[in-house]
Amino acid sequence: MSKFDLNPIERKRVQSINYVMEDLYTLLPSIYENLMDKDYTAVRKNVSTLSRTLKGVSESVRQEV
Repeated sequence: MSKFDLNPIERKRVQSINYVMEDLYTLLPSIYENLMDKDYTAVRKNVSTLSRTLKGVSESVRQEV
């Protein structure tokens, strides 16, 4: 199925998933780099953002079940 075969609701769902995943893919290397650089303030900030994002995903799928 191509992205052009998706109805508007499914297209929005896929866009939302891709947006969240892009954030996660950005945060994890940043956390690694900050840990290596001993930038613990940035680590705490990024881990907090990561936690909020994952909590949002968890709550979202909990509502779907």
